[in-house]
Amino acid sequence: MIIDSLVFMAVIIPMAIVLGVFAVNSNNAADPVAAGLQFIFQIVFMGVNFVYEGVMLQWKGATLGKLALKLRVVSADGSPLTTGQCWIRPLVRALLGVCALVDYVPAFFRKDKCTVHDLAARTRVVKLN
Repeated sequence: MIIDSLVFMAVIIPMAIVLGVFAVNSNNAADPVAAGLQFIFQIVFMGVNFVYEGVMLQWKGATLGKLALKLRVVSADGSPLTTGQCWIRPLVRALLGVCALVDYVPAFFRKDKCTVHDLAARTRVVKLN
């Protein structure tokens, strides 16, 4: 997740600067334009993360962080991911993003260490030989 976050920040920070999200408006803290830009940035932020993970899973079966650690996401039976699984997994992660802890709780109690997004997409993360 750290490696993926660094890749993600390399894309998002320049985008935020271009959108002016980091601009400070000292005259009016309740500026509707600033609030609108912040809302747009949040949508873009979630969208970029969703698309990054979905595309990487569909293309390589793993994100750059997982590839660096020699991990791969596969179907529950060990077969390659279907297109639906590649997109359901990041969708569930995005929906549970507000309460990320809930997403990872099952991993602490399950023998296979599956998270909610793995269970929803019927996927597993495996170590490559």
